Amino acid sequence: MAKRRKESSSLAGTIVIIAAALAVLAKLVVDYWPFFVAAVVAYLIYRLYRHSQRAHERQCPPVQPMQNPSNVAQANTHDMASRTWSARPAGQPQSRPQPGTATEWIEDDELRSFGSAETRARVSDYKIPPAPEQFKSARWLGKSESFVVAGIEIRGGLIYVGPTLTTVHGGVEPSLIDPRKPVAKNGHYTERHTNYWPSYSDISPQARRAYLLWLADGRSAPDADIGYVFLYFYGLERRIILDILGEKQAQDELPEIARELKRLYATYAINSGSFKMYCGQLIEIIDATNQSSKLYEGELGNLPASFGLPLPLRLAIGQAVRDGIPIPVHLALAWAERDPAIARRTPVQRCAEEFKKLFVSEYAKAFGQGLKIAPNKTKLKLSYRPASSGFMGSNSVDMKFGDTPDVTALTAPVKKLQAIVDSCTKVLEPYSRYLARNPDGKQDLEAVLTLPFEFWPDTSRKAIEDIKIKVSNGLLLLSFKELFTTFKATGEPTKDKQQALASALEAEGIGIEPDVLSSIRASKPEDPLVLFETSVRAQDVRDNPAYKVAKISVELAAAVAHADGDFSDSELAHLYLYIDKWDHLNAQSRQRLKAYGRMLANSSVALSTIKKKVEQLDKQTREAIAAFAAAMVLADGVALPEEVKLLEKIYLQLGLERTTAYSDIHSAHAGALSQSQPSNLSGERVATGFALDPLKIAALKESSDKIAQRLADIFVEETAPVSTVQEAPAEPQHSNTILGLDDAHSAFARLLMSRLTWDRAELLDAAQDLNIMLDGALEKLNEASLDELDTTFTEGDDPVEINAELIESMAQ
Repeated sequence: MAKRRKESSSLAGTIVIIAAALAVLAKLVVDYWPFFVAAVVAYLIYRLYRHSQRAHERQCPPVQPMQNPSNVAQANTHDMASRTWSARPAGQPQSRPQPGTATEWIEDDELRSFGSAETRARVSDYKIPPAPEQFKSARWLGKSESFVVAGIEIRGGLIYVGPTLTTVHGGVEPSLIDPRKPVAKNGHYTERHTNYWPSYSDISPQARRAYLLWLADGRSAPDADIGYVFLYFYGLERRIILDILGEKQAQDELPEIARELKRLYATYAINSGSFKMYCGQLIEIIDATNQSSKLYEGELGNLPASFGLPLPLRLAIGQAVRDGIPIPVHLALAWAERDPAIARRTPVQRCAEEFKKLFVSEYAKAFGQGLKIAPNKTKLKLSYRPASSGFMGSNSVDMKFGDTPDVTALTAPVKKLQAIVDSCTKVLEPYSRYLARNPDGKQDLEAVLTLPFEFWPDTSRKAIEDIKIKVSNGLLLLSFKELFTTFKATGEPTKDKQQALASALEAEGIGIEPDVLSSIRASKPEDPLVLFETSVRAQDVRDNPAYKVAKISVELAAAVAHADGDFSDSELAHLYLYIDKWDHLNAQSRQRLKAYGRMLANSSVALSTIKKKVEQLDKQTREAIAAFAAAMVLADGVALPEEVKLLEKIYLQLGLERTTAYSDIHSAHAGALSQSQPSNLSGERVATGFALDPLKIAALKESSDKIAQRLADIFVEETAPVSTVQEAPAEPQHSNTILGLDDAHSAFARLLMSRLTWDRAELLDAAQDLNIMLDGALEKLNEASLDELDTTFTEGDDPVEINAELIESMAQ
């Protein structure tokens, strides 16, 4: 009884405890039910994940174990120790321990089985077939080789293929295409399936298909994600650094790989500042491997793409400076075209060929044989830090060039080249503006006329030369339309075209009458013009007061000659004869007057245009002009009524008595009867049958200087107005500085960005070349970078490391 009572008591106690526990649990559930719900959901998710993992393990085959786990562990330690702010971004997976170690990782696409031997035997039934015979060991495929992976044929080689290839630190080579890795059925290279440092072994099956398709499609699709381009680039980088430069093997492949890199740069540098920097610097490494010690002696050919001045150019200029040689014009031109420190406005790009020719001419004028530069302290050095994670923690690849100075550490030569670029740009601005309005108009006469004659096309230059030959034999009469046809010009000969052509002709020693450069109206296409040989500008003749008075005399004489409806050859010869006797004018002025008279002989003269010109002349000058007009009445030996009547009008317009016209005609006729030839100022006789009154001619000469001031206002009507041609909008001014810094600190910043690591001693030399204080300059760069880009420019004291991300962003 005691035992049963004891058992009952024990059972009751248990029930009480359970009830109390249930009550407490119920209380907890009521008070903290969200936590219990979360726990249940988490447990269900975990069970679902384990179920899917078992299903995946049943489908995926195992791969061969990786080698040398000790090296991998050592590589991981080294990699972590070498990290700085510019190392692997957050989220990037570390190098993974090899199979067989206690810390073995399991890849998503690898099969690992644990448990009994029977279980492992069943799993072996799902292994994929072994790699093809040719891929049992990794190898480099040449340009002419092809291979097939996952049913995708890839031609063109230049890739590592095989099951195993380790990096310098023992990890898996990122660029290696392992045929054993699964490849998805879908995936396209325009979609991003990779991380910052892609590796073929680590990317997803979808990404592998996308990458293989990009390779098969020719590796040139411009819309491909840059991750696949980098993955391919890693293999080229490894081949150059480890196999060719490191092991000195396959040297003959270097030109082929260089061409491939330049092709990739041309296609993808615009899409990624990072790729632009790495690919450009690797190209420089190749170009530097086989350079002459005197590159400046020959042409450099097509310069490689580069973030700054291409290395061959920097090296050639540096060698010239080292040897005390003036910078040849071809190097100076390349320097002006490629230096980011030199501002180049739109005309330089839009008129590239014309700019080259003009630069060569201006450079020779400024520096003769070439610009001489004193050697600076900063020495040329090329440094390349590989892009592939397979080189993470390795030293950079450095190349030195002895005592060759780095001219990018100087600002004075850049300023001198900038001045020449600016002067060339100013000359090309009208041509550039015309092309902006007429993109296909490079051969248009309007465009050609804006250029210096030496840059005209061959057809236009030949037309000028033909005209020179003709005018050397005398005056050349033609119409404006005929002249423009000579230059194969299209459209109407507008005033702007006429003035531009007249200016160009004058620059080549060919004068034109009428003087369209001073006219306010455009001549009609059928209007006559006369071309003649000259050696002075029209403006130099036009500003001479004596010439202005003589020009009025020629106009009145032409009006009289036209009065009978026939301006005869004898009248024209008579006009030439007296023009030749005006020795108060120089030969060029007399030649222009003859051309003007020849032009007037084929066109009408309106007296209304002359009235305003003569109304301010003094009486003595007007009488001299009138006497000259009277002499033209008898130029053909007959005084016709029409000519006498017109002469009367001229005298009235000159403010003279009409009857004076008859006495002047009589005097001229009397002179003809009394002399066998007319007299000039020195008493010489002219065989024309009559003489112009020498006293009145003398009065014309003497009064020229007196009326100079009064004549200044007479010809306002003939002054050419400001051109109404609509100009293209002013081009924006582009700054060639960096981060808003001055020239010296901008040059310092560009120099620093040419490498990722600098010794302090090297930077001290550069600072001295630029006449700046090193520590202050570094501080200024970092402050400007923080203000503009929210990141520092440099880090460390010795060596000084340059922010790679900043370089990538500024290379965009």
